[in-house]
Amino acid sequence: DDGTQFYLSTMTGGLLLLNVKSNEYSYHIPPEGQQYKTDARNMYTIVKGDKKTLWLATWGGLCSFDIHTKQFQLFNDTDGKTIQLSSLIKIKGQNKLFVAGYKMGFRYFNIDTKTWEMIKDPENNVTKNALYRGRHMLQLNNEELLIGTETGGLTKYNLKTGIFTGFPQFKNVSGHCSHFSITPQYWWIGTNGGLIQADAKSQKIIKVWTVDDGLS
Repeated sequence: DDGTQFYLSTMTGGLLLLNVKSNEYSYHIPPEGQQYKTDARNMYTIVKGDKKTLWLATWGGLCSFDIHTKQFQLFNDTDGKTIQLSSLIKIKGQNKLFVAGYKMGFRYFNIDTKTWEMIKDPENNVTKNALYRGRHMLQLNNEELLIGTETGGLTKYNLKTGIFTGFPQFKNVSGHCSHFSITPQYWWIGTNGGLIQADAKSQKIIKVWTVDDGLS
């Protein structure tokens, strides 16, 4: 917010606003969806839109939050699939969100028109490989996203062609990737099989760190 105030997503308490200087905090609860009786207080990812708006991937659907009025607005499509959201990212250079969900796989949300749009998937990879659970996403460049999925492991998506590309070497360790961090030297990939350390240029696995190495 201003360097002292931070917005944190919670599993049951909605949006937490914390002032790290004064230790004061407040919870902000989104409205219960009238069309879909699913709890939007269960939040996963927060991204910044314009100067006053946050976008939230929640179990109840896509919410916007006005940081001035502290008001939420819920945006669900009529097909009932834009709930149980797990992650989202704002596409660079576009006023669109790329949103992941347990029911819908992946869709765009157009911020200007407030409408949902289908992504390109000419090979039907989302259905064939059950890529419904994207947990963490990063835009690598103007064309590519990295997506950590619960079923296909770390996956690359080309925004222009719509092609999904997996990393078999990582999936052989585990198909469940909940988080990752990309540095100039290494890729760090959090999976159910351990923490994968890979070379950033070749994506060759250097080591899989497990509980035997002190991880807990």
